Amino acid sequence: MIKEILLIKFLFTLSICLCQQGSRSNSMSNCSVALIDCWAFNNNPGALGLIDKKIIGISHENRFLLKEFQSQAVVCCLPSKNGVFSFGSQFHGIDVYKTLKIGVGYSLKFTDKLYAGIEMNYTRIKFTSFYGSKNLLTAEAGIYCIITNKWKVGCSIFNIGRSRISIIENERFSSFIKIGSVFELSKKVMFAIEVDKNVFYKIQFKGAIEYKISKDFFFRSGISNQPLEYSFGFGYKLKCFQMDLGSSYHQIIGWSPNFSISCSIE
Repeated sequence: MIKEILLIKFLFTLSICLCQQGSRSNSMSNCSVALIDCWAFNNNPGALGLIDKKIIGISHENRFLLKEFQSQAVVCCLPSKNGVFSFGSQFHGIDVYKTLKIGVGYSLKFTDKLYAGIEMNYTRIKFTSFYGSKNLLTAEAGIYCIITNKWKVGCSIFNIGRSRISIIENERFSSFIKIGSVFELSKKVMFAIEVDKNVFYKIQFKGAIEYKISKDFFFRSGISNQPLEYSFGFGYKLKCFQMDLGSSYHQIIGWSPNFSISCSIE
């Protein structure tokens, strides 16, 4: 029975830790809280305040090359005069264990250098017919600050209210905070760092780099600890389309390939 309880806890935690963040983020070891793109919906709702085009994106990840850990996601950003509205959903798992996340967010500009956003998510967790299912509401908030034209900082907090899964066991959905920064070393090179703290794990440190090989072609790579993982990937822009492909590598469990496509509308 103890093993079964530990397995459930592991899967609950894993489902949120593996939140599909787009291939650009995954290729940079999810060092993403200070990146500006449509996948900020899953990384930092505050960064969405800088989006000035309608964007829709889809993504897929095959975590550790296991069909049980496949994840698909879709996001949509709609700028308006009063801010940026965002919508997204993610599906993760197979018949014996599934999670579905659907969210809506709103981001706005406070000043030319400060942006903020908030997001509400509905999550459904299903773990076999014996354990049943659970429906949860979670909230996420984020801020984004432009220190200089080359230096930006972001911060995001997920599951602010620590939504409860089980009253009897006092089991709660995972909560974490992310703080990170990006710095443009030149017109071709961008460096990113990030610190994450999940309530269930030790502090995680991440570092990544994005190199602009040509006008429309990018190379990315990153590293993170807790656990130690490496990642790399490529991105290509074709008019209004952004296509990204990459993979991360865990030294024990193996590869996690991923890809995403987004389209912007003027």
